Amino acid sequence: MLPGQATSSHHSPGYDHSPQFQLSGYVQKTQVWCSENFGVLHPWSSHDELAPRHVDVDRINIQLVREWLQICKTSHKHDLSGPRGKECVPGFKVIDCRTKRIIPVRHDVCQYVALSYVWGEAATEDHKAGQYPKTIEDSIAVCNMLGFEYIWVDRYCINQKDKAEKGVQIKMMDCIYSQAQLTIVATDPDPSKGLSGVGPRARNKQQSLRLGNIELIKTYHTDEAILRSTWATRGWTFQEGYLSRRKLIFTENEVVYVCDDMYCQESIRRDIPTRTTGQRQGLAGAAMEGICPMSTSERKGQVKLDDLLNEYNSRDLRYQSDTLDACQG
Repeated sequence: MLPGQATSSHHSPGYDHSPQFQLSGYVQKTQVWCSENFGVLHPWSSHDELAPRHVDVDRINIQLVREWLQICKTSHKHDLSGPRGKECVPGFKVIDCRTKRIIPVRHDVCQYVALSYVWGEAATEDHKAGQYPKTIEDSIAVCNMLGFEYIWVDRYCINQKDKAEKGVQIKMMDCIYSQAQLTIVATDPDPSKGLSGVGPRARNKQQSLRLGNIELIKTYHTDEAILRSTWATRGWTFQEGYLSRRKLIFTENEVVYVCDDMYCQESIRRDIPTRTTGQRQGLAGAAMEGICPMSTSERKGQVKLDDLLNEYNSRDLRYQSDTLDACQG
């Protein structure tokens, strides 16, 4: 008999900190998943359909992301028209991912990606045409890899000096984020560092252990990492996460894809339907609802307004004057 046990390296209130994995050579009902030469216990499920996947330290699995998007586009019925229908946003501009120039487009017909990130301290005045902080540059690179021509970044696509334009577009954030083909979420608070696994910035090395012909591969509590990120504590990002129908979330361990019907991780071989996320450890309440919402039809009437307001009120805003602006969408 060969026992093995590992526990989470940190403890947080409200999370299940049961053993990460437990092996026994003669126990039939062991919580270990095997696929070829790999085995792992994943804490989210009691089914044996989950299997681990190696995560490349240097590069995201862009082909896997393409497959997730294709599944979503062909199998899910996401309404990207937004709550107001295909209403056009006046003065809408995007960054052309080929030229990196900011250009005006028709919002109601343009297929674009949106970016949700923490601005950091870099001044808008430092921006030169075609030059952006590393996180924006890496997001443009991801768009090119996925075949998207345009990306919308609030700091650069809204004229921050034009109060009238800024006021109009802030009130139409629901249209902008809900009608985006995809929202890239950067959880790192420093936009100068870039997206892990895209440019030169590597991800954390995935831990593994080989026992004979079985390899145990660590999978990540990525939902918990997202909730604890700076991105998940900011006021402006609450509506951005909630309104976006498809999200590609970058963490320092892996990328996660979330839509109204599916939750996918690089480190896990099976896509997990969002409808079951309430049963997953660590996913509960309005906090994660903003990141991984129920399907559109289910969320109606089930998400309590006071829960959303309580979560929003717990977020940080640099300026108190932004309190209403950051949730007008």
